[in-house]
Amino acid sequence: MNFIVSVDDNWAIGRGGQLLARIPEDMRFFRYTTGGGAVVMGDVTWASLPEQARPLPERLNIVLSDRPEFAAEGAVTVHSFEELRALLREIAERQEIFVIGGAAVYRLLMDYCQYAYITRLYHAFDADKHIPSLDDDARWRLLLQTPRREHNGLEYSYCLYHNSAALSL
Repeated sequence: MNFIVSVDDNWAIGRGGQLLARIPEDMRFFRYTTGGGAVVMGDVTWASLPEQARPLPERLNIVLSDRPEFAAEGAVTVHSFEELRALLREIAERQEIFVIGGAAVYRLLMDYCQYAYITRLYHAFDADKHIPSLDDDARWRLLLQTPRREHNGLEYSYCLYHNSAALSL
């Protein structure tokens, strides 16, 4: 299992249920990287997707919600970590799995991820959602980083991290 996320200088990932920046190249990278796999998200992330994009096409969409009445149309909805873990164990050998947010779901599953696909945004945004810094965690090692790119004055690069101590599902 892996996770994919855009982070700013402070490892912030969003504000008000929205991404910090929308970069067309990064959206294409997300679609290409996660295409054909399974994506795991929380119900807030599900709700933040444009209605016409739900479920994300060409992926098995899995939504974790602690609200028993919640059901994500077109996705597999689970209501506990145990239920999610059982489902992920079942599909892990058939499909690549990507955690796609939000902050609570990243924190819940980061330790089980082998790789992190990070789009590093070189700016400190006013944000209300953060994930732990991989740079401050000895288990995570930066494997590669692309040269900086720019979109509308915002510099960014793609980074790949590896977790040397990923837990098994």
